[in-house]
Amino acid sequence: MAATLGGGTSPIRRTFRTIARCIIRSGMGLRATSTVLLSLPSNMLDPERCLILVGNRRIRVLFMDSMRFLVLPKVGFTRRGMEIEIATRGKNDGGPYPVIDAWDSGGRWFEEPIRDVDPLPCCPTGWNHEGIARAALSHLESWSAESIVVNSSETYAESIRERLRELAACTIGDFALRELLREPWMSVLTRLAATATLGGVETRVSHGDLQPGNILVDKKSRRPILTDWETSARRSTWYDRLVLGLGTRRGGHLLARFQRFLAGAPLYGDAFQSRAANQDRKGVLATFLLEELAWLSEESTAGPFLSPPSGVIEYVRELKRAGPRLERLFR
Repeated sequence: MAATLGGGTSPIRRTFRTIARCIIRSGMGLRATSTVLLSLPSNMLDPERCLILVGNRRIRVLFMDSMRFLVLPKVGFTRRGMEIEIATRGKNDGGPYPVIDAWDSGGRWFEEPIRDVDPLPCCPTGWNHEGIARAALSHLESWSAESIVVNSSETYAESIRERLRELAACTIGDFALRELLREPWMSVLTRLAATATLGGVETRVSHGDLQPGNILVDKKSRRPILTDWETSARRSTWYDRLVLGLGTRRGGHLLARFQRFLAGAPLYGDAFQSRAANQDRKGVLATFLLEELAWLSEESTAGPFLSPPSGVIEYVRELKRAGPRLERLFR
């Protein structure tokens, strides 16, 4: 029986899970259930000279002697994210990212030096975190401005909806992605996105996951750079600003944040107000939410996950919790 996102578990199921955990954690269980994450020559994995850091999709091998990272995709995960990262960060065109200086053209690995940086959430509390985030966003938007093109709103919304239909057939563990595509609010979002003002929607190259954890800050200059470009793609021009400003990568009270935005709340300064004073915020937000659903779906199908990422589950809970209120938000 498929597990639900919101419901509890029965005593029988809890007992079964406890027994299963004990079996899996035994020596025999570890041998039977372990997954190969990467394969490297044994001389490269000398514990005296390297440290292995495991992420959601990739593995970073830190070599102490050279003070460099070797980055590889996990076994079973698509190389697409690696290819995007290499294509973006290998250009050295003044973009808002740490440049990589060695890579495999097939997306199997890339290398980069260790930098004296900290993720924004780990920076001292006395630093101006909002100002640093604003500077990172400004650099990103200036760098990507040349890539802006205008698309038909209807065509763009339908292209996202078609991709979501393709992904809806996917299942990760007990979770079906069609949970992300529930009616009636999905049709409401599509209709609003297709009728955005000015007859078109601006798109540009986006970072794709602009959250504080992906903003790295130089410890001396406090200059921000952006990491983790694996989901970079062409999206609506306000996508990155909304991800950061609405905090959609963290759970809790998303509906309230949407309501504040629709009521005119600023997002990192007055750039939205000055450049989009005549735009329909409902249409902008609807387009953004369609793109978010596509991002969540793509993220969930990037590799052999046994369950979707926690962010996907939390997003679904939020949408279910909002229910009819979300539909009324766009009337």
